[in-house]
Formats: sequence, structure tokens, C-alpha cells
Amino acid sequence: VSQSRYSTQNESANSIQERILLINMAIDDFLKHPIIGVGTGNSSGGVGYPHNSIIEVAAELGLIGATIFLLLQATVIVTAYRTIQRVRGTPDEWVMSTALAIYIFAFVESQFSGYMGGDMLLYVSIGLVAVVSQLLGPRPELERA
Repeated sequence: VSQSRYSTQNESANSIQERILLINMAIDDFLKHPIIGVGTGNSSGGVGYPHNSIIEVAAELGLIGATIFLLLQATVIVTAYRTIQRVRGTPDEWVMSTALAIYIFAFVESQFSGYMGGDMLLYVSIGLVAVVSQLLGPRPELERA
């Protein structure tokens, strides 16, 4: 049995301490390389990931990457909102509302356990919002009536 590097014997406390350490390391990486970051897979000294998509993107891709990442998130929300407004009161409203709810869940979850390279739920939910928006887009045959 290997000795834990932390003073507690509680495994969940060890996990929390490790995540806090990895977050702090990623923040330090960002502060040392704020413009372009330390490179993909190198945050937290390359020994782990901070379990927070925004912090990880900022550390690995700097302000440039973090800005693009946050603009993507804003675009998803605006697209979903505009689609919901366009189809409000129709049976299609629940489809985009559901897609938006899945995206919001995935984004919030990525702030606590996300890994930029493997956060498939977040990436799939972004695609889901985009596809649903296209499917529920303006239909000329309905607008003529």
C-alpha cells in the first residue's frame, strides 16, 4: 500500500486537495504565459489537468485561446436563445430548450470535471445546439402563409 502524499486518509479529501493543487498550478501557468499559454497538454506542469475548462484553456492557450473559447460559448447561448425566441409558442420550442439545457449542464459540469481534450459531452452539446438551430431555422414555406 503506497503512502498518500497528503496527511488525510480520506480519499475524497485527497481528490479535492489534488484538484486545488492542479487548479493553482494551471493559474500559475497562465500568469507566467498570459498571451499564448503553455501549450496544449502542458497545464498544471503536464502532470494532470485542473478539472476546469476555462482555467485549462486559459493556461494552455492563453488569452487568445480563452477569448476564442468564451466567444464560442457565448455564440452557443445566443444561437439557442434566438432560436427559442423564433419558435416560441410552437411545438419546436421544447426541442431547442432541451438542447440548451443539455449544453448548460455540460458547460457547468466542465467547470468541475472537464478535460479540454476529452470533454465530449460539452462538444456534442455545442453541436446539438448548432444542428437543432439549423433544423428549426426559418422555413420559407411557412413564412409565405
